[in-house]
Amino acid sequence: MKFEALSPHIHLGKTLSVGQIFESDIDLTKVFPKRFKRILSPAELAAGPLKVVKFQKESDGGIGSLVTESFNFDPIATGLQVYKKRKLYFIHSISDMRKPLNKEGLTRAEVIPFIKSQTAI
Repeated sequence: MKFEALSPHIHLGKTLSVGQIFESDIDLTKVFPKRFKRILSPAELAAGPLKVVKFQKESDGGIGSLVTESFNFDPIATGLQVYKKRKLYFIHSISDMRKPLNKEGLTRAEVIPFIKSQTAI
């Protein structure tokens, strides 16, 4: 899916500026309401000279790879996202993506219990 940034935002460790077009497998309009506009048709892209940026997954550094969909919980209801970095999992609040909620990396089995301890799921 293609999206246009409506405000400055950090996505996979890269800073997006207003109006920048990029691709993501996650529907960011649901995770970050009012921060992105989903590009639905080629006609919208043809409206102006826009540069499409394809982000590569982080191999090292940054916050890691988004793996929220690999777990059975609702990221919109909880306001949390799961990232994997160097075989460990880190839980981030969508309201503050700069620092993970867990100080040390979690194993896969520890992710859902940690999310339950942070929310009312």
